[in-house]
Order: sequence, then structure tokens, then C-alpha cells
Amino acid sequence: MLQKDQKYDTNFVISAIRAIRAIRCYKPTYILVDKAYDTEIIKQRITEETTALLQILVKTRQK
Repeated sequence: MLQKDQKYDTNFVISAIRAIRAIRCYKPTYILVDKAYDTEIIKQRITEETTALLQILVKTRQK
């Protein structure tokens, strides 16, 4: 079950994928996302909708 904020993240990803697909000459090799988008549903959507590899950026806190 998705949490409330994950629902909006998923909707954003779907919209972003549609926008990328609308640009016919642009076929990304990678899609970079923040770790906030690290959910199975989002990973599945990106994999199904594009041929790009998903890369999740993990930021470490620096002092």
C-alpha cells in the first residue's frame, strides 16, 4: 500500500515518463531519480514505459 506522499510521487513519475516519450527523438539511456522515488511501483513503471536504466541517487550527509 502506498503512503500519501508516494501516491503523488508515482503520479509525477507517470507524467514525467509521458513527457519524455512525447519527445520522439529523445530516448534516454538512464533515468536518474532521488532516493525518494525508490519504490517498487515507480521502478516498475519506469522499466515498463521506457528502455532506460533506472539509477537511484543516494546522497550521503556530509558535515
